[in-house]
Amino acid sequence: GHFYAAAKLEPSTRYRLSYFVKCDAITPVVTGGGVSVIVRQKVKGGKSKAKSKEWTFPENRNFLSGTTDWIPQVFEFETDETWRERPDAGIWLRIRYAAGTAHFDDVRLDRISKRFLDKTQGKMP
Repeated sequence: GHFYAAAKLEPSTRYRLSYFVKCDAITPVVTGGGVSVIVRQKVKGGKSKAKSKEWTFPENRNFLSGTTDWIPQVFEFETDETWRERPDAGIWLRIRYAAGTAHFDDVRLDRISKRFLDKTQGKMP
């Protein structure tokens, strides 16, 4: 199962995704299964040749499993200029390739910084 939320993200911006998760008997059914979060740039039309950007947390597929008390999770990612044309994103909090129950609380997506293009130099400061 999963929980889904839509968001509009700005280009060249750093974000922090934070939440608490509690696992109840999460048992992977295949290697790499467990509790994870995906942030994915939406591509309109479904047949677009443009590739979407995606971040999976925890990184390196160290997904949560077992039975745990509430665990704080904090992840950061940065959008690039392609988000100017396609600002829509989906955020999935999910159990993937695993059985059990996961509880999520206090889910936040915060903008923590924005990069500005230095037009005189044509590059990022």
